[in-house]
Amino acid sequence: MVFDARNCLPTASLCARNQMDIKPTAPLNPVEIARAALMQMAERGLPPTPENYASQYHIASGMGPPGEPLEVGSLSPAAMQMIQGMLQLVIQSTGELAAGVDRFKADTGPLLANIGAVRDDDSFGRLVQAFTVATLSLHQIVDSSRKELDETRRRLEEVTGELKRSEELARLDPLTGFCNRRAMVEIVAREIAQARRTGKPFSIAILDVDHFKKVNDDHGHAAGDKALMHLAVVAKSGIRETDVICRYGGEEFVVMLPGANADGARFVIDRLRTKMENTPLVLEKATVTIRFSAGITELQSDEPLEALLERADRALYEAKRTGRNRVVVRGLPVGTRNQSSRH
Repeated sequence: MVFDARNCLPTASLCARNQMDIKPTAPLNPVEIARAALMQMAERGLPPTPENYASQYHIASGMGPPGEPLEVGSLSPAAMQMIQGMLQLVIQSTGELAAGVDRFKADTGPLLANIGAVRDDDSFGRLVQAFTVATLSLHQIVDSSRKELDETRRRLEEVTGELKRSEELARLDPLTGFCNRRAMVEIVAREIAQARRTGKPFSIAILDVDHFKKVNDDHGHAAGDKALMHLAVVAKSGIRETDVICRYGGEEFVVMLPGANADGARFVIDRLRTKMENTPLVLEKATVTIRFSAGITELQSDEPLEALLERADRALYEAKRTGRNRVVVRGLPVGTRNQSSRH
């Protein structure tokens, strides 16, 4: 089998002239669409991003450019269909290669069986010619399949790699660079499992910026964004290397402190609270002091993630209710619970 671009689209020249005008005369199967999309990307030198592949896939299928961009960080049904088309292309190519080998065996089997009966030059010449035809046919199939498989594999690796990078970006909060809530749930679950395996303590803290609405009201929403970015910079320099911060939502953040019991977590977070208070945000026309309240709790045996977060949230509520700019710990014996560290 020799690959022919005309098998993918009604006319290859239409693809080269104007991808907007491609209108297949008959429905194309996913393999043909995937092959055409890859060919179009290669012809135009397009980067192998999911968005580009989605666009070329929609055009090759006769639907025109997609109305909405490929959703970053998720596999929509359309994205799944495109990846499946590429995989089916690989399956079809390998199937054609296997069929070509089977045909070669079928064509050369009788020749090999009768080779002992060759008695003259003419018979020998016909035998050699038959072998040559069968070998050339197999060579064309192998060469075509190898090239198509290599190109498809390369493009598939690039597209899936780009999808992976998009997925990673979708797990980050674009404003602060911290993991977002979606990633936080996965990370906390993993840290809890690790703590239970190793028997080491694990604590979390929920931080909430105090009077954040007043920052927005007094200085504008752009200043509010700068305040959150400022908190991110200070927080990164004020926690341990093993700690992880995620943006929980709005002006709330979750800090995971593996290996730290409640007292150790309280020390880290209160030190961060002090550092934040002593590192004001300098705006164009004002200097703003950023303060936060925090609720801390330590993982108890066999409790679910929801209970851990709920207890930390109750501690945060208590910190807010009792004056803000303080750290409250819940879940410890009464004699060791810290209720106030206001400065």
